Amino acid sequence: MSTRTLLTAEEFLAIPGDEPHELAQGEVVERPLPGGRHGLVCARIARLLGNWADSHEAGEVLSNDSAVITERDPDSVRGPDVQFFSIDRLPGDFPPVGPLRQPPDLAIEVVSDSDRWSDVINKVDEFLGVGV
Repeated sequence: MSTRTLLTAEEFLAIPGDEPHELAQGEVVERPLPGGRHGLVCARIARLLGNWADSHEAGEVLSNDSAVITERDPDSVRGPDVQFFSIDRLPGDFPPVGPLRQPPDLAIEVVSDSDRWSDVINKVDEFLGVGV
């Protein structure tokens, strides 16, 4: 009988490499690189949301799967396609050099052809569970 060793967020974030992946309840989840349409949709969302946030001095928008720790014990580290942090929730050192330790106000996931709906629903539930 073998037991799985679950990774902490810190162990996961120390893994070298550029392959897209996330940590879901201590286990590494590989994410295939999305295609051009996915990138275009993400870029447009980030631009429109960022323009709105800037014009209203409402907060900050992050993109490119910026790491955010969403759960502890077991740990999860997710990278939404686009994130919005309201001015009221911005920590003093925003954005940090490392992962975000506070969930965003809004997390946007652009669904790709390679995404499984069960994984998308689990990720959405996880974000809702931490107050996104």
